[in-house]
Amino acid sequence: MRDAGASQLRDEADAEAAFGDTSHAAEHVQAALALSKEPSFLAEIAYVAAAVGQDQKAESLMAEARRERPQDTMLSSVMSALVTARNQTGRGKASDAIQTLIAAQNYEDGISYFGAHVLRGEAYLAAGQPAQAATEFRKYLSRRVIAAFNWNYPVAQLGLARSLAALHDTANARTAYQDFFASWKDADPDIPILKEAKAEYRKLQ
Repeated sequence: MRDAGASQLRDEADAEAAFGDTSHAAEHVQAALALSKEPSFLAEIAYVAAAVGQDQKAESLMAEARRERPQDTMLSSVMSALVTARNQTGRGKASDAIQTLIAAQNYEDGISYFGAHVLRGEAYLAAGQPAQAATEFRKYLSRRVIAAFNWNYPVAQLGLARSLAALHDTANARTAYQDFFASWKDADPDIPILKEAKAEYRKLQ
């Protein structure tokens, strides 16, 4: 039950980080770590820690997970790459993150690591490559059946809108933003990325 509770807190933290609520996400990371030290969980919570800017903690947790399971391919080839790439993107090294994510490509189109497309899209967008970013976000959005209510879908939709805006494809960018707003028509108005999206959309008018 402790592991189950830790996993629930991890999911909450991951969603909060994705939506821009980093302070609550950091709190839930700490609470989750108090409940479980299972190696796969440590790798997953390291990914969330990277999302809230806790670079050193993310690297330490990932290193601990790899020590516990040195022959685990998913930890060494996929999760390690995801954590490192998320840290690199947060540090303004998006081009390095794109290269780092190559290690995860053989595994990312299954259910467990399909979210790598969103991370790669964000890295491309941060690196000033919006066309490639749009491709990654569209890949994720095209397979909603994998996890219909995953928080990565609105994040990918917003990423697509931002990519199209960066490409100066104003008409399609407006439509992408409108689709994002429609999917979140009942969302709390103070969610950080929703407020950001509304400000960005106004600039397209």
